[in-house]
Amino acid sequence: MAQFPTISQKGWLAIGDAWIDAAAAQEARIAFAAYNHNRQEEWALREITPCLQLSAWQAGAVQEILAWRQKSLSCQNSWNPL
Repeated sequence: MAQFPTISQKGWLAIGDAWIDAAAAQEARIAFAAYNHNRQEEWALREITPCLQLSAWQAGAVQEILAWRQKSLSCQNSWNPL
């Protein structure tokens, strides 16, 4: 983020497949999108509520991200690292 200071925090979206990715997004105070539906139990265990849930990297994922961005540039992620 420091390399792109003209982009506000609301303009960033972190995408990850592990709880530590959500923790990094939380620390940076940016939105988090979860990738990989196989980890839904772990997301629930750690009380992670991603702004967006992506299941595959393809054109559809890009469309999902763009649609989410149109709806809201802000998202309150919740998580509870154990």
